[in-house]
Amino acid sequence: NVPLDLYVDFMANGPLPSYYPLTEITVEYLNTEKGIMQLKPVYIDPGEYWEVECTKPALIGTVPPGEYALHIRPVEPGKEYPFRVVGVNLAEPRIRFDTPEVHLVEPAEC
Repeated sequence: NVPLDLYVDFMANGPLPSYYPLTEITVEYLNTEKGIMQLKPVYIDPGEYWEVECTKPALIGTVPPGEYALHIRPVEPGKEYPFRVVGVNLAEPRIRFDTPEVHLVEPAEC
């Protein structure tokens, strides 16, 4: 019962522009005592600069113990394929690993 880092593994591809959309990830903490608490949304850009099709992890944030609802919303219309989540991981913050940056505000260049 300790806070853990929440990661979302997703499909990425390149070269730019990606055929997966820029996507908003929101986490709701379902606390029975305090009600629903929402973490700030983050944005994942699944594009890569080189020719590749791969999976990547993104650190969404550190979450306290409990139950959660993960909301995934594409914010870039007209893409060939939907955003693809391939895994959700929880890990101790002391063993944090290098991940692509997530955006705290929706990037304007999408």
